[in-house]
Amino acid sequence: MNDTVTLTGTIDQYGHVGAIGGVLEKAQATKDGGKQLFLLPRENSELVQYTYVEKNIGGFSIIERIPEIIDAKPYIEENIGIRVEYVDSIEDVMQYAFAN
Repeated sequence: MNDTVTLTGTIDQYGHVGAIGGVLEKAQATKDGGKQLFLLPRENSELVQYTYVEKNIGGFSIIERIPEIIDAKPYIEENIGIRVEYVDSIEDVMQYAFAN
């Protein structure tokens, strides 16, 4: 078994790997724990990043929060520094867990 791999997610009775919360925090903890590969449920492949735009209208400042959907894999790899692969099933996980 490859102990440099970490999986986060839920696995149901049919072997499906489901979504989780706290993706960025879990990716950082995985890296901090010395792991090299973070297996992420495909359902978590999109992250929402917000851009704030300030408008001044009639002496009031209005701040608008604009969501942008980004791909989790390149974001985590670039900003946290750990390799990410998406998984859908326990079979996908096993391929990475037992790879040499």
